[in-house]
Amino acid sequence: MTLGLNLLLLISIIFVIATVRSRLRRSAKQLIAAGSAALLAFALGYWPADRAFGALRGRLLQVAWTTPSERPATTRAAGVWSDGPRVVRARFDRLIAYDVEQQASTWVHELPARVELCAMSRSTSGGVGLIGYGPAGTTCTTLAAIDLRTGRTLWTRSLGSRRFSASEGREADRIEISARAAVVAGDATVMAFAPRTGRPLWRWSVPGCTPRAVGNGPGGTVVLSGCGARGFTVSVLNPRTGRPLRRTAVTDAPEGQVRSAELVSAHPLLVKIGESGERGREVLHTFDETGRPRAAIPFDDQDGKIELEEHPGDFPLRPVRRFAVHGDTLLLVAEGDDHRTSDALVAYSPTTGERKWSRPQKRLAIKWIRLTGDRIEAPVSSSTGRHLRVRNFSLTGAKIGGDLTNDDQDIFFYSGALEPVTVGEFLVVVRADATKRYGGGPITALRPK
Repeated sequence: MTLGLNLLLLISIIFVIATVRSRLRRSAKQLIAAGSAALLAFALGYWPADRAFGALRGRLLQVAWTTPSERPATTRAAGVWSDGPRVVRARFDRLIAYDVEQQASTWVHELPARVELCAMSRSTSGGVGLIGYGPAGTTCTTLAAIDLRTGRTLWTRSLGSRRFSASEGREADRIEISARAAVVAGDATVMAFAPRTGRPLWRWSVPGCTPRAVGNGPGGTVVLSGCGARGFTVSVLNPRTGRPLRRTAVTDAPEGQVRSAELVSAHPLLVKIGESGERGREVLHTFDETGRPRAAIPFDDQDGKIELEEHPGDFPLRPVRRFAVHGDTLLLVAEGDDHRTSDALVAYSPTTGERKWSRPQKRLAIKWIRLTGDRIEAPVSSSTGRHLRVRNFSLTGAKIGGDLTNDDQDIFFYSGALEPVTVGEFLVVVRADATKRYGGGPITALRPK
C-alpha cells in the first residue's frame, strides 16, 4: 500500500472508533449509518489523495535486480565500463562482467598472480577495453586489450623502460583506446598501438616534459604534460601518425607551484589546475576541439565550491566526474558550506566562462549529471544516500516533469559515488562498495514502474 492509502486508512479507523465510542447508547441503525459514512468518505478520498501524493513523489524506480556480494568485503571497484547489455566492474584483481538483460554474470577475467590493476581506459572501442597492470603499489608495466564480449585477452605488450609510475600503483587517464589507436602516457613517451592487434604505431615526446594523461578528442589524441618551469601544456596529436597538431600552455605557473593537474575530459577538452600555496586557486580551463584556449572558470562559485567528484577516491582508475556539456552550456556541481547536503546545479559558458544560472537542491546531494537529448538528468539523494530521486531539468534550468524515486532506503544507504549506465529500460547503478551490507549489491538495475 502507498503512504497515501495508509494515511487515509488510519484516519478512517480513528473516525470509526470515535463514532462507536460516542454512540454506544444509540440505536444500531445510527451506528451502521455512521460507519457507512466513514467508509464512503474513505473510498471517495483515497483516489484523489493517492493521485496527489503520487504526483508529488513522482514515478517509482523499482529494483529489478541486484548482484550478489563480492569477496573479500574490503574490495572496492576501480572503475566501470558498459558495452551493449554488459556492465563490467573492474577490481584491482579481476574484471567481472554482468549481462543486465539476462541478470547474470557472463565472465570473469582474472589478472595474473602478484600483480594489480593500475590503469583503465576511460573509453571502450568496438567491444574492446584497455587495462594496465603491474607489481602491487609500484609501476604499470604491462598493457592488455580485453574483449568485452568474452573477457579474453586480445593482446598484451610489455612497456619495458617506457612503463609509467603510479601513485600507490594507480593512475587515472594514463591509457586510452579509440578505433584508431590504443595510447599510453609513459613517464617520458606517449606510445600508440593498433587497438585490435597491439602492433606499434608511433611514439611522441617533448624534451623536458612528462606526459600526465591522454584522452580521445574530436580533433585528435589529447596529451596533458608537465614541463617543469614552463608549467603544463595540452597537445593535440594526429591519432594515426602521432604528428602534433597544436601545443598550448594551460597555465604559466611553474610545475612546482601546481598542486594538481587533471585532464577532466578530452571531449569536450577540459583541464583542472590546482595551484599550491595559501593563495592558490583551482581553475577549470576550457579549450575548443583543436586545443585552442577558451575560458578559465574558478572553482569558487557563489553557491559553494565546484566539486567534480562527490567522493574522491571512489572508482580511482575511472572516476565519476559530475559535469556535462551541451553547446555553449557547461553543467557543474557546487557543494554548499554544509558539505554534500545542499548541492547546486550550476551552468557556465565554456566559451566565455560566464555564469548562466544556478538551481540549488536544498539538503540534497547531486550524484551525477547526464544529458538525454536536451534534458539534464541530475539525480539527488540525502546526505545518507536514502531515497534516490532522478530529476530532469531543461537547458535553461527549469524543472521538467516529476521525479523518478527509489524508496528502498537500504539500497543506496551511504553508497558513496555512483556510476550510472542505461541498458534498455533499466537504469543500472554501480557502487564502489562490493558488499551487500546495506541491502543492495554492487550493481543494481532499476526500472520505472
